[in-house]
Amino acid sequence: MKRQKIGTRLALMTVLSVVLTALIIFATVFLMLTNIINQSATNHSHDCLILLEDEIQACLTSSEISALGMAKSGDVKKAVALKDEAAILAAVDDYYTSTHMGTNSITITDATGTVIVRYYSDKKGDSIADQTYIQKALAGESTTAVAKGTNIQLGARTGAPVYDDAGTIIGVVSVTYPLDDEAFIDKVKGDSDNDFTIFMDNIRVNTTVMNGSERAIGTEMDPVIATHVLDKQENYAVSTEIMGKPYIAAYAPLIDGEGKTVGAAFAGLNITEIQSLEVMAVGVSVGVAVVVAVIVCVIMIIYIRGAIVRPVENLCMVAGEMANGNLNVTVNKAPNNEIGALADSLKDTISNLQVIVNDISENMETMANGDMTNEITHDYVGDFASIKQSVNKISGALNNTLSSINIAAEQVNSGADQVATAAQSLSQGATEQASSIEELSSSIMSVSEQVNENAKNVNVAGDYVQESQQGIENSNQYMQQMMDAMSDINESSSQISKIIKVIDDIAFQTNILALNAAVEAARAGAAGKGFSVVADEVRNLASKSADAAKQTTLLIEGSVTSVGKGMEIAQETAKALETVKSQSEMVVQTIKKIQEASNEQAEAINQITIGLEQISSVVQTNSATSQESAAASEELSGQAQMLREEISQFKLKNNYNGGSASSMSLQSDYSSPAMGMSSAPSLSISLDDDKY
Repeated sequence: MKRQKIGTRLALMTVLSVVLTALIIFATVFLMLTNIINQSATNHSHDCLILLEDEIQACLTSSEISALGMAKSGDVKKAVALKDEAAILAAVDDYYTSTHMGTNSITITDATGTVIVRYYSDKKGDSIADQTYIQKALAGESTTAVAKGTNIQLGARTGAPVYDDAGTIIGVVSVTYPLDDEAFIDKVKGDSDNDFTIFMDNIRVNTTVMNGSERAIGTEMDPVIATHVLDKQENYAVSTEIMGKPYIAAYAPLIDGEGKTVGAAFAGLNITEIQSLEVMAVGVSVGVAVVVAVIVCVIMIIYIRGAIVRPVENLCMVAGEMANGNLNVTVNKAPNNEIGALADSLKDTISNLQVIVNDISENMETMANGDMTNEITHDYVGDFASIKQSVNKISGALNNTLSSINIAAEQVNSGADQVATAAQSLSQGATEQASSIEELSSSIMSVSEQVNENAKNVNVAGDYVQESQQGIENSNQYMQQMMDAMSDINESSSQISKIIKVIDDIAFQTNILALNAAVEAARAGAAGKGFSVVADEVRNLASKSADAAKQTTLLIEGSVTSVGKGMEIAQETAKALETVKSQSEMVVQTIKKIQEASNEQAEAINQITIGLEQISSVVQTNSATSQESAAASEELSGQAQMLREEISQFKLKNNYNGGSASSMSLQSDYSSPAMGMSSAPSLSISLDDDKY
């Protein structure tokens, strides 16, 4: 995988960091500037809206003063009482002349709300009694509020009652300052850059906002704004667009005397020029930020290239050569910082590695030439010390291993002779064992045949017992059927006894009837003689029937008694058969156990026979193997002599190159349990024991 250079990555990170920082600063400044401008414009619009509301309040105050003043004027009262139009106009002029107040839209009605005179129009005679403020004035309540009207759509109105000397209301003076008059809205605007609007409901009825070359009269308020201002009666400030131009606007509801919203006041600042200034400021800020970012990036890249990239490239080259096994490399001079410290550490590492590699190479070459007495004597530091210990342990371990092999070769040579002697003895013993095993196998075969014959006889006996058990079960079933039949006979005898009882009752009743007939015949005298004879015969017949029924009853009772005894005997017989059945089942189970045991004995004897055959085969094989072992021991002795000759080529510590096995003892400074090495004990093999 191709690696990206650190210089490129640092340059990219620097550029990204500078650009990101510049963007964050620019965005922060831009948002703060925008918020400040918008907040300033909003505050300005709110102040202008307060100015418009103050002008409307001034109109309401002037309207109230004028209306109440004229309603109390004696000249006006007299003119209203006479309903004299000319006198009313003259009285109004005199009032304004004496009070030095400006003239307004004045309407004067009679006690029914019918217009007597309009100071600003020739229209008269119509009724305005449906107006709320007129109704309240006719009821004796003066009202001052922004209200809708007939001729003036929306104005600051006051309705004041006119009383005669008796205290009776004879009319109403209405003074209105029209809010839909362009002169009013233009006066409020003056020379300011703000625009103002008076809404009646949600329709502009007076405004300084231009739609082309004309005022935007008749246009509607934004529905969202109308919800807050008209429906919820809230003061509302918002950034909006009016006639295609951006505005920071403030709205306030206009509420009549009943608390109902009749319109709204608007003050707004056209921020087109402000947005142009914002765009210009953004452009200048972006240009400055870009220039500063470029300068900073260039300076940072030059510094990074000289102070970091070049030293790191040299260190990467040195590390790459070291990874390839080349320690003859030069580390360039690096700055006096962490990179310089890394370069110095790399120099020391190269120097130490050169010493260690040369030392280990010389030691390994000496060992390759057969000299196992050489050791590393230089002092290694850190983890390199374990390398020194490992190489010295390898040298000592090889020395010990070769010495042990030399000793073992002598011992193997001695043991080979003993193995040959023992193999001959083992062969003779194996031959005798084979003969004995053949005789034992013959005896076991005879026993096996007898056990198999017993198992067959037990199987036959088991079959006979099962057949007898089946017969007992059949007899038990027949006995149960006989008991059921005797039970049926007993039940039938009981039914017959009941029938005989009925016959006995019939005889008894017949006898009573015959007696009654005899009595009646006696009463009849000679006419009843024949009937008396018949009655006697019937009585005799009834007596005979009763005697026969008694005799039959005695016989049936004897029969029932006999049947009961028979049922008892049959039940005892059934119990005896059930006991015989249970005992026969136990006999069958016992014979089955004997049968299973006989089969298992036969199977075991078969396994013993197979085992003896296998032992016989093994003994014969051992006999042949022991003879082969004798020949192999002679070959082993020759190989041990060749091994001693090979070991004699190495130079070992403590003169282990020769000598007898019995006179050698291993004493090595490099034997270590951790290395898996220990002093080799003398090897002694004896095959004289009978167990071999």
